[in-house]
Amino acid sequence: MKKFNFYNFFVFSMLFFFFSCNTTKVYVDVLKPPAINLGIEYDTILIFNRTTTNTPKYGKKLIYKFFFAKNFKRDITASEICIDAFINSVNDSGKKKALKITNENISGSDGILIPLELEKNEIDLLSMNHSNNNILVSLEMFRSGYFKEYCNEETFEYITISTTWRTYNISDYTVLDRFINEYSFETSYIKPNKKFKGHFKQIFTVSEIVGYDYASRISPTWFTEPRYIYKTSDKNLNKAAKFALQNHWNEAAEIWFKLSESENIKISSYSLYNLGVYYEITGNIDLSVDYLKKAYRIYPTRMIYDYLMLLEKRKQEIQILDKP
Repeated sequence: MKKFNFYNFFVFSMLFFFFSCNTTKVYVDVLKPPAINLGIEYDTILIFNRTTTNTPKYGKKLIYKFFFAKNFKRDITASEICIDAFINSVNDSGKKKALKITNENISGSDGILIPLELEKNEIDLLSMNHSNNNILVSLEMFRSGYFKEYCNEETFEYITISTTWRTYNISDYTVLDRFINEYSFETSYIKPNKKFKGHFKQIFTVSEIVGYDYASRISPTWFTEPRYIYKTSDKNLNKAAKFALQNHWNEAAEIWFKLSESENIKISSYSLYNLGVYYEITGNIDLSVDYLKKAYRIYPTRMIYDYLMLLEKRKQEIQILDKP
């Protein structure tokens, strides 16, 4: 499963709003390096869901029974979905591996307060039988809920998820990363006074996004990003665009190659630009950049220039990913 890059989607959507009549949108899967550098080399990420190890004890039992028991059970399920999404994201990258571990003897979250850091003996228990050349990720806290907002006689509802993560260096017990985040996701529109239904399912759905989000912070992650190809009013460019939308890229490229030699500088430039998209999608970034530069020299546009800058950034990211 690829994670959609909402930021890039927004930027591209705004940037090409005025080109909508002349372009069509396609998508490319992009492997990006982690958002932060943990500063150490590692082979495998051991991941532990600390929110499921302990249930509330003593006086807190009564409080949970009357007020939080249902939410606590829901959050345990949602946190496991979050963990599974994290593992899938790491393993799908092909660069790192993730492995879920369990141990009932570890001090856990009570669902209200963030627990203290894991003790050395707890890290040893969790990393037992695993190499020291690994790191340990612990989901320390997971809370979910929803709230309503009333505006102009309309009701909007939001799923909220709060998470706390810690990443440990197994070899020296230090904390490499602390991450606390509050998420808010707007649900579908609900008419005023209509009973809110299905929020459990929605919480489980957005829990996947939360898991992918932390994976992208510390591990290479696949994103699905939009790209735009020119179609204009030219019938052949339109035909090629339809091939591209059907994922018949080779057929589209044949048309663009022919049109790239057109005496019409716009048609030639647009076709060269489209070939740049083709080569990015087929995995040849250098060739993609070459075709974009040719397109820009013939008929420069802001769209071509911005795409060139994006690919230059991608080349830097690929260099980071290729480092041993």
